Amino acid sequence: MDEIDAKILKELQNNSRIPSAELACMLEISEDEVEARIAGLKDAGILRSCTAVIDYSVTGEDNVIVVLSLKVTPEKGL
Repeated sequence: MDEIDAKILKELQNNSRIPSAELACMLEISEDEVEARIAGLKDAGILRSCTAVIDYSVTGEDNVIVVLSLKVTPEKGL
């Protein structure tokens, strides 16, 4: 993963529906390269999905959504 991949991921985090053409323009690369890089990020398991984030305060529903990712490292000597 290089700097361009990192920028693509950042933009996808902000807007998962951003068109490839817009990303290409922002990053000054071709649309084909954007699509190839996104496919590569998916194949590598770095980009697992693009999802909608719902603002439940706007819908009037009382919900809490937590997305948690942990890496458990066992302590030595236990």
